[in-house]
Amino acid sequence: MGSSIGVVFDLDGTLVDSVYQHVLAWHEALQQEGIELSVWRIHREIGMSGGLFAKALLRETGRELDPGTTARLQQLHVEASLRRIEQVRPLPGTKQLLGYLTEARSASEAHPDEITQKFIRGALSKAGPAGV
Repeated sequence: MGSSIGVVFDLDGTLVDSVYQHVLAWHEALQQEGIELSVWRIHREIGMSGGLFAKALLRETGRELDPGTTARLQQLHVEASLRRIEQVRPLPGTKQLLGYLTEARSASEAHPDEITQKFIRGALSKAGPAGV
């Protein structure tokens, strides 16, 4: 049996630059739920999971979020992020790296959920060869 090597990438900041789109998407989602929070405060929380983000919001706003509100915020964030997908750009070297991995037949994808996969595929379609 042959051996294989796996490579795991943290997408934001490694392959694509989508941090600011996420910040603005969270800002929009929060506003839709009536939660006012400055963009700079959201920016420093980017990269957290939804649950940790909810705890950070409590710290920032003093407002505790129930599971229903947290779920709505996450869905609103996804929707707002997908509307910004055309603004996301691959970082330098992404196309070459994905091309190399595809040539080596080492590239595969694993994403936490369908919505995230759509976001990632949209962003990477600007960078990589077909099928990546």
